[in-house]
This record gives sequence, C-alpha cells and structure tokens, in this order.
Amino acid sequence: MKDILTMKQQVQLTILETFIEEQQVMLQQLEKKTGATKQTIIKWIKELENHTTFFQVKKQHSKWYLQSKMRINHQIVYNYFYQHAIQLQLIEYIFLHPFTTTVNILQTFDLSYSKFRNIKKQLINALRLYDISISNSPFCFTGDFNKLCRFFILFLSEKYYFVDEYILPKEQVLIEQILQSFTSLPLIFPNQQQVKSWIWVIIKLSAHFPKLINATMPFNSENCQIIVNYEYFKNVFNVSYTGLVQMKLAELYSTLKKPILSSKMKQKKEALRAFSVRIYQLFGESQDIKIPPIIDLKLALYEGRSYLLSPAKKRFILKFFKQNSNFPLNISKALLEELSILKKRLNNRPLFYELLYLLFIYDPNLTQLLIQNQQKQKVALLFTYGKAYSNILATFLQKTFKNLSVEVLDYQQTTPSSLALDAYDYCLTNLPTLTFKQNRCLLLDIYPSDQEIYYLTQLFQSSSFIH
Repeated sequence: MKDILTMKQQVQLTILETFIEEQQVMLQQLEKKTGATKQTIIKWIKELENHTTFFQVKKQHSKWYLQSKMRINHQIVYNYFYQHAIQLQLIEYIFLHPFTTTVNILQTFDLSYSKFRNIKKQLINALRLYDISISNSPFCFTGDFNKLCRFFILFLSEKYYFVDEYILPKEQVLIEQILQSFTSLPLIFPNQQQVKSWIWVIIKLSAHFPKLINATMPFNSENCQIIVNYEYFKNVFNVSYTGLVQMKLAELYSTLKKPILSSKMKQKKEALRAFSVRIYQLFGESQDIKIPPIIDLKLALYEGRSYLLSPAKKRFILKFFKQNSNFPLNISKALLEELSILKKRLNNRPLFYELLYLLFIYDPNLTQLLIQNQQKQKVALLFTYGKAYSNILATFLQKTFKNLSVEVLDYQQTTPSSLALDAYDYCLTNLPTLTFKQNRCLLLDIYPSDQEIYYLTQLFQSSSFIH
C-alpha cells in the first residue's frame, strides 16, 4: 500500500518508522534506506516536525535523536498518513460516495483538474496490485466483491481505533438488530466490533454494484433469519436491502459459524499444524495438536492481503524472536529450519507472519514453551579497576539485562595465556588490546553510558531467526 503514497510521503514514512525502531539515527542510514539526499531528508524531517504534534528530533554530533513528550508508536504514524494523504482520503470518499463525479471531488478537496488527474493515475496503478479498479466518472469501485470487502476492512481497521468513528449511531442500532440474527456462533472471532465492521462494509459496498441488486440466494442458513424493515434500512444506510446484501450477509454468517477452507488453504493449515507439532517435539512435548479455530476463520476469509500500510503482525513476530532467541544450539538450528520450511510451504510472507502471530496468541502453551526455554547468555567481566568494582558492575548488568549470567574474572590473577573465554558469549572489558571472537569482546568505560547501554541492549537482543 506504500505504493499509493507519493515518493515524498514514502520517504517520510520510512524516516518515521526508522526513528521509532532505532530512536537514534544517522543521516547516512536514512540516505541508504530512502535513496534521498541528505538535504532532502533534513528538509522533510523539518516538515514533519512542523506538521505533526508527535514528532520532534534533536541533533547531537552526527546522530539525530527522537524526543517527544508523548510516546510514539507505529499506529500514530500510519494514522497520520491515513488522515493527511490525499490518495487515501479519496479512496474513502469514493467508497462512501459511490458514483460521485469529478466535479464533486474537485470541489470537495479543492483540487485542480490536472492535479486530480495525476492522483487518479497513481490510484489506478496502486489499486491494481490488489485486483481493484476504479471506473471513470462517475466513480465507483469494481472487481471481486469479497476482495473489495477485505480491502476496506483492512483500510478501516488501520485508520480508525473504534467502529463508532465511521459507523453512525443510527447505523449501529440497525447493525445490532442484524447481529441478533447471527446466533449460535462459536467464540472464535476476536471481538464483535469486527463483525459489525464486516456487516457495515458489505452494506456500503453493495451500492457500488447496482447491476447485482437483484442477485438472489436461498437464505437457508440455520438459526439465521434476518428481519429487516426495508424502508427503514434504506433511510438509515441510503442503500436498499438488496439480494446482494442478503447473499453476502448469509455468506458472512456461514463463514463465521463454520469456516470452509479451499484445498489450497487446507494445505496451508496443515503446514502450520506440522510446524506446531514439530516445535512441541523440540521441547519434549508430545500431545495431540489442534490448531486454534481462529486459524480456520482467518484462512477462510483471506483474500491475498494481511495489511495495507501497517505490518503489525510482522513486527510482533520479529520483536518476539528478538527478545526470545537464546536457545541451546541444537534447538536453535532446528527451530530455524522449521521456520524456513513453514515459510516455504506457505509461499506467502505476509500470511506467514499473520499465521505465526495467531498461533502464538491463541496457543499460549506453545508460546510459553518458547519463552521458558530461553538460555541465559554468559558474560565475563575483565576490568583493571579491582574485583569490588567488577561486582558492582555485575549487579548493575544483571538487573538491567535479565537474560545474562555474569561472571567476574579477577584481573590480578589473570594472564593472557590463562584466559579461557571460549566458555562465554561475550567479554566486557576496559582492555583495548584484548581480542576475543572479533566483536564478542566489548570495550566499556568505567561506567556504561546511555549510548553503551543502548548498544548492549541491541546486541543482547539480536536475533538471526526471521528477516
């Protein structure tokens, strides 16, 4: 979805993402990541500072540091672009105003015709990646209804925090009535708000398909008899309760009640189950493995995309393994291999992260196995300031880094020939002449600075698991 942003917006988004992840950034890093020049990056950083309430940086020596009175996260950043990128505003406007005209758009957004023509061209090219098209004026969305529905579900979930930000109170009342017909549903859907969003999107999207208003389908789903006052429905939603709406609500209810997987999705589910079985076996657990039911629902509703702007599930998995990757060598190698096999069998990187996320969230036993089987990293301290000093430093490090096992080496009783550092993962020292496994021997000052603590944090949490 970044393709739908202008080049300037893409660079600014990368700048913000980098500051969130790194906190401190060198301009050379941003040059490499964005392909923009230093002058352009500095200019666009200043622009972000002026146009946002959450982004302020300070320069110290060769680095830029993120400073803010409030905590900044990815959601704030993506929400900013959803609110301010004209391309994303247009997508939502056309969705909510099917068959709007060029004149209406130019007046609403105060655009010149030439500028709108360029934006429209960019929209068409970007949405083509999602198998979505926009008709000529009067504008509406065309393509597969289910793919469009999934696209707007993702769009709304990334832009808004609550459904009442886009669903009107009178619409919510009627949706609640429809929900009462969705009886006997298993408790596998994350929350009712998402079901409301699905119903609302189906209703709103139906207005883009006037040729299908007479579509019919026997509404024979057990325990689901939707009773709607047609006139009241049209007054509330400004769209008729058509055969298309009835058909899609019936499909949604049936899928929520009993997800049916295609043969392709069954293979993906089996790949995930095989991965889960193997991980349990790695830790000596032998039991009948059942995949969480929400996996079936996810696969049944999947339409090729797991996110638009915000790869939140990917961030979860990467950060999880960054903080939980200190396994014994044999388990580490086996786990890496199983992850590689799963990624290959799924053949869909976004879905790979999505399914791992759901597995870890809804199978807490598996997640606890991964967390509880962490192996502490062994760190040796070799300083010339005396054993009492080293003991104080050891206490500080063990309190700061929970995954360390720290051992103090007595400098007075140590000679270069007697050093046996192979038993340690790292050696912290103030001896610049000491070398040990290249970067495994780390030089520190008499007391770790904030920069050194930051470096050690990144180092001790480094992971080679998933990229």
